[in-house]
Amino acid sequence: MPASSLVWAASVCLLGIGVFEAVCWATDPFDVHEQMTNKKVHPDTPHFRYSQTAYISACANGLPFVLLAVVLPLASSSTIARVVAHVFFPIFFLFVQMFSCFWTVPYLLGIASGPAIHRLADEHAAELESMPRFLPKIKDHLVPDNEHGTLLLMLVVVVPLACHAMGRQTPRTSKLWLLSGLLSALTMCLPALMVSNINAKVGRPTELQHEVGLLVVWALAAVLFFFTWDSAVTAAPATADSKTKKDK
Repeated sequence: MPASSLVWAASVCLLGIGVFEAVCWATDPFDVHEQMTNKKVHPDTPHFRYSQTAYISACANGLPFVLLAVVLPLASSSTIARVVAHVFFPIFFLFVQMFSCFWTVPYLLGIASGPAIHRLADEHAAELESMPRFLPKIKDHLVPDNEHGTLLLMLVVVVPLACHAMGRQTPRTSKLWLLSGLLSALTMCLPALMVSNINAKVGRPTELQHEVGLLVVWALAAVLFFFTWDSAVTAAPATADSKTKKDK
């Protein structure tokens, strides 16, 4: 696939996942957030969908994808777009890690990243037990509901495309990679800090499977970052050659 086609494909996919996230949080078409909220709060509490919390969550979860989709095709020619891409790519990176912590790793491997995540996985299973699911059951693992199952399949396509396109559009020669690398490294620390903080509040001992779960999430994040970096390294010579031809 030509570089331009790949970038536009990644941009369209990112836009699609951003809109999907915004719609799911704001209107809750799968009834997932309504179901989870009603199991935890008093019956008199207002409904989740169309609430202020729903709209804030929709912006927080969908807007980074939409902005990254908009600036990615422009990043190779616009400095502003390149800066925005390097700021929002780590946010996308963090989203993938958190989704892996709560859904992907528990579903595929049946392990959690700590006692608290283990407990949350059990809570999700109990809260969403009546929700339909299209993903096949794997032993006794947590099976994502239709909303998170759809998101999981979308991420399988979007993540490699977005990482490769990010690398192609922002070659390694760009000094902004230092910023992006530092922010991405910080996002890799956040799940561990969050998990350890929650685990301390839970007061339950950490098992070997919990440590393995966190290592799996870190390994996934490292592979994705170096895949993006490799794409940037590959793109650098081509970018330099194109600039030389223009000068001539």
